[in-house]
Amino acid sequence: QRSILSQTHTWTVIDAGGKIIIHIGDTQPRFVISDQEFFIDLKSGKKSGLAVSKPLVDRATGKPVLILARAYADKEGHFAGIVAVPLSIFYLEHLLSGFKLEPKSVLLLRDEDLGQIARTSPMDKPDSYVVGDPRVSKELKALISTGAKQATYESEGAYDKVERVFTYRLIDNASIYAIAGIAKEDYLAEWYQWRRMSLGFLGFFLLVTNLLALLLYRHWQQQRQAELALQKSEHEFRTLAENLPDCVVRYTPDARVIYINSTLENVLGTKLDDIVGTKPTERHQDAGFREYEARIIAVANSGILDELELSHPQADGSVRHNHMRMVAERNKAGEIVSVLAIGHNITERKEMEESLKRHEQHLQHIAFHDPLTGLPNR
Repeated sequence: QRSILSQTHTWTVIDAGGKIIIHIGDTQPRFVISDQEFFIDLKSGKKSGLAVSKPLVDRATGKPVLILARAYADKEGHFAGIVAVPLSIFYLEHLLSGFKLEPKSVLLLRDEDLGQIARTSPMDKPDSYVVGDPRVSKELKALISTGAKQATYESEGAYDKVERVFTYRLIDNASIYAIAGIAKEDYLAEWYQWRRMSLGFLGFFLLVTNLLALLLYRHWQQQRQAELALQKSEHEFRTLAENLPDCVVRYTPDARVIYINSTLENVLGTKLDDIVGTKPTERHQDAGFREYEARIIAVANSGILDELELSHPQADGSVRHNHMRMVAERNKAGEIVSVLAIGHNITERKEMEESLKRHEQHLQHIAFHDPLTGLPNR
């Protein structure tokens, strides 16, 4: 897109508050544009489709520009921000100067309030006009006031007082008046060149409109695909977690509960809504849970997997022994956003170990004590 519109030096995506969220260009701006008229018009709905600003000074480059902007909406259809492209007025001047004109002919562009945007004439001297100057002939003002989008009239030039035949046309999708003036002594065939120029400008702004629409569509499509992928991933995770016999719990990086599976709900005798947002030490005060909470935070900080054994009371009053495995979860940018802990039930193994320990102790007692008196052997 930038290769087609090589005269644009930046592309900017701005959110609903006027803050820049995506910027393609040589410098990264640090300002908001919520005070600009074109942003306010698009946000309020006063304008739709392509909005073209009055001549402005680009806050990033300090050069006079027109801002071409189009609003985009979120998935509910609400205003979500704009995509903006600055078009250099120097480029428009260069574009106008590329037309071959008779000695006293003139080509110019004016905004919807008739402020001057760009002008070229073989008669012009350097700095012969001021961008934004609203001076126009009374004939042009009268025609514009009738709502006529195109017309031909005779009048003196506002700057050089040369008698000319002027033709103007409103470029609807840009709210810009393209005006061609040919002096009476000049060859009127140049009017056909104005026709070609007008169609060229119209095609140019239609191209900008289509490119902006394509950019917005691609942005929406990428966002939608990311949302669908996230929903699919979350569904697959929940399906797996809800069918595991192990206890599954997801924590924020500061060890607050986000999710527990149904197995853990049954073990604890509680629901997710009752404990969401709590830390392990807010429910259990013993040293084992203090260490468990510290290990969760350490995994969130380091990204390194960790394991430990943790014992806790069940809803029926018995004690459950778990082998806890904690792993960091990352987003697409590689940032750690949560910690997933999976607790495998090792209660039977722990009870067997305790039973074996007691049996060994009993055998040792028999080996070193008299079976009748219970006194140590001599």
